[in-house]
Amino acid sequence: MSGGEPAPAVDTVLHLDFEVDPVVTMAELRHGPRDPTIRFEGGVVVWRTARFDDAPATVRISPAADGWRVMAWGDGAEAALAAVPRSLGAEDDPAALRPEQPRLRELVARLAGWRFGRTDAVWASRLPAVCGQMVTAIEALRAYHGIVRRFGEPAPGPQRLWVTPR
Repeated sequence: MSGGEPAPAVDTVLHLDFEVDPVVTMAELRHGPRDPTIRFEGGVVVWRTARFDDAPATVRISPAADGWRVMAWGDGAEAALAAVPRSLGAEDDPAALRPEQPRLRELVARLAGWRFGRTDAVWASRLPAVCGQMVTAIEALRAYHGIVRRFGEPAPGPQRLWVTPR
């Protein structure tokens, strides 16, 4: 990040008591490669926008020497920080997943850092699902991206991302 970018409202190192790959875990939140609400960098950094306590925020999650560096911009920055552990799977119990099929066991072992996260972002999850009804995937992604850019708002912070409309 360069010197001309706005300073984050939150900049801290988060210590988690579990192994996680944030890119793999949060990939399910991305709706197509041009989704204006989430971006991945270098296979290890996640940029995500959302409304937290009804205030927009941009969150950046990146590896740190002893945890995960979390930076957040916008009025919802503190709430966004509080939501990061849940979105990275703090409430998931990977030990409960014990597949019997050999191929599934192999997949679970290979994706040890994949966790099921929780965002509580019902509207942000419903919008792309509604856009995808009775149309092709390309049309659905185009509609979703268009709605976010037309009725959403630019996300706070240094990335050119957008926050899902209310």
